[in-house]
Amino acid sequence: MNRHTTNSAETDQRPRRVPFLRACAGRVALLKRGLAVLQDWKIYAEFFSPDCQQHSVARLQHLASLGLDLTGKRVLEVGAGIGDHSVFYLHHNCEVLPVEGRAEQAKQISERFGIEVKVVDLDREPEKLEHFGRFDFVHCYGVLYHLSDPGRLLSCASRIADCLLLETCVSLDDGFGINRTPEMKYAPSQALNGEGCRPTRTVPLCLCYQDAAAPPRLSHRLDDAEQQR
Repeated sequence: MNRHTTNSAETDQRPRRVPFLRACAGRVALLKRGLAVLQDWKIYAEFFSPDCQQHSVARLQHLASLGLDLTGKRVLEVGAGIGDHSVFYLHHNCEVLPVEGRAEQAKQISERFGIEVKVVDLDREPEKLEHFGRFDFVHCYGVLYHLSDPGRLLSCASRIADCLLLETCVSLDDGFGINRTPEMKYAPSQALNGEGCRPTRTVPLCLCYQDAAAPPRLSHRLDDAEQQR
């Protein structure tokens, strides 16, 4: 009798548990969706800020001023963000492969343009770039100063491309100095691992000369505000 009574009590409680568990599952799913929306908002708030967009426009104007023959070329774009520079190469009928360290931002590029995007930590594993084949150009704009060891990326780029397109912020100090500096790794446009650098002008030149088959070509400077940012 006691056993029968206990089983009946458990049976009576079972229907009450199901709505409760469903409600909990619904709240968890809603929370996940909310966090995803918050992450998307954080990314767009960063990259679509006036400051970031103005820098992007200045960089693309600089790229266009080089007068390069880009039609049909294969381009590796490192540190692609959310694809603000990717669209430039798509408009020039290039085969562009964006590479981004943050998976959520790589997803944004893929969804925006319907293209393949690779996720690579450019500071800790830049050698993975060599798995993607050979390119006509490596596009490296606004990336180098978000790395703690820029030499590794430049060395890899020299082995996989005929031409490196490089733009970076630099320190106005004299001499040779990488000048590592902390950055907010949770900010979508900052160093993935929390440490970047502000190299002196001689550092990118020396690193490029070290691995280049031909001497680097220097173009005009961007504005001072961009260089010192």
